Amino acid sequence: MTAYTIREATRDDAQALHELGAAVTIPTYAPIAGEEYARFVMETWWRTDYIAESMGRTTHYLAERDHEILGTAVVGDLDGEPVLWKLYVLPSEHGSGIGSALLETAIGGLPDDVDRLLLSYLDGNEHAAAFYRAKGFTYVRSASDAGGVTNHWMGLALPRT
Repeated sequence: MTAYTIREATRDDAQALHELGAAVTIPTYAPIAGEEYARFVMETWWRTDYIAESMGRTTHYLAERDHEILGTAVVGDLDGEPVLWKLYVLPSEHGSGIGSALLETAIGGLPDDVDRLLLSYLDGNEHAAAFYRAKGFTYVRSASDAGGVTNHWMGLALPRT
């Protein structure tokens, strides 16, 4: 298997990122919150126009091999605090280290004065919860999202010198 590369995405990548979303959304959310919620996620946060527009206020990273997008990480902010809005990897690439590499890249792209990174995961997504706990994230709070499901927020303290 050839190596993958990670780079910052551009608006030209929006369609390919949409296609990644189509590949990850149903397997991720349908078993936990149902097909309707999975469609809501796809139609809200994975639309090509939304992805392209969001690049003006968030940083998108992608992992690719032979021009195929394998995963993405998206960092933005909420009330002035950095948030990892997306971290997704093709199911066929789970366990390959791509998710960890994307997370490390996203953290490395934060300003030096940032001391915490937030993220949320859907209640019941134990795969995500275990991954983030293993990376040092700890529970912050729970809240409902726009789709009406509970998300658990976690934070990672970032050692800064």
